[in-house]
Amino acid sequence: MDSVILVIDDDEMNLKVAKVILERKLACSVICTDNGIVGLDILRKQHVDLVLLDILMPYFDGLETLEEIRADAQIAKVPVIMLTASGDFENVKQALKLGVKDYVMKPLLPDDLIQRVKTKLAEADDFI
Repeated sequence: MDSVILVIDDDEMNLKVAKVILERKLACSVICTDNGIVGLDILRKQHVDLVLLDILMPYFDGLETLEEIRADAQIAKVPVIMLTASGDFENVKQALKLGVKDYVMKPLLPDDLIQRVKTKLAEADDFI
């Protein structure tokens, strides 16, 4: 079965780029949404192997979304990679405290994104 990756980012172009890169290079299924509230709903209703989560989003940001993921026993163990254009150390510290698995800087570089996603999916498979 193909891996399922959920991308949560409020920038439509980032969603499109991530979807194209991941589906072409990893032959996985990619679900995209532009906000954390919908992302949480998706996580609770269907199987997801990995989440790519933007930090800076309006209304419900990536750190709030990550807190909700970690607080929900049903989805708490889903690996999360943060997507960010921000190098804000406080955000990094908070995300690490919440168990984020990795960071990908924007703009997305295809080879970097593929390698990090492959690594995290392989690590997740090791724990199953």
